[in-house]
Amino acid sequence: MRATGNGAVAPVSGGQQGGVAVKLLMDVPEVAEALGCGRTFVYQLITNGDIPIVKLGRLTRVRVTDVETLISHSAIGPDETDKTGRNAAAADAGRAASRRGAPHTVPQERF
Repeated sequence: MRATGNGAVAPVSGGQQGGVAVKLLMDVPEVAEALGCGRTFVYQLITNGDIPIVKLGRLTRVRVTDVETLISHSAIGPDETDKTGRNAAAADAGRAASRRGAPHTVPQERF
């Protein structure tokens, strides 16, 4: 906090809030932990342009706000559909079942 000319106190910019430093950047392992995924997937998101990065010399960092934006834009409600017009939640469940090796259901022929 810094004093203004009229005696009021203004917050200090640059990542401080209430005198406590606020983290602005995360490294890749921190992003992976926040998203609940692996580092390789985070690097894929970066390569695909889904998460912009900040380079500080050889260090790769991600803005906390960019991670929050990715999460908010990736949220899919149960009533939303994917590009094919199918229910996105049902499509995700089907993909998860196929990854687990669940047997495919084959319709029974009627005679």
